[in-house]
Amino acid sequence: PVRDRRRGARGLFEKLAEGLERDGEEGEKLVKRFGGVALFVIDGVEFTVDLKSGKGRAKEGTFDDAEADITVTCTDETFLKLAGGQLNPQAAFLTGKIKIKGSMSLAMKLQPVLGALAPKTKL
Repeated sequence: PVRDRRRGARGLFEKLAEGLERDGEEGEKLVKRFGGVALFVIDGVEFTVDLKSGKGRAKEGTFDDAEADITVTCTDETFLKLAGGQLNPQAAFLTGKIKIKGSMSLAMKLQPVLGALAPKTKL
């Protein structure tokens, strides 16, 4: 079961990377709102979301030319709840479900990034 959940987080980051690549306008909006580089460490696996400039980019691992402004560490289960809107990032931090290292002002802006990771349902 852990492997399946990890694939879920990996899948969300892959979709975000594809979405940023495909929809530059949406990426530019996220860059304007967040303005930083977030490193997510999920069950020991690193994923980077670079929303510092341009249209943004995301990938598993890190970018050689982008240092993280904030590092968010959590379990895969917690991450999927955050991305799905079932868990508020501030509440998760206050209850110890996520650890945040780096810019606390960026931590307060995590919701739009997590919203972009949320699976979109097509009607």
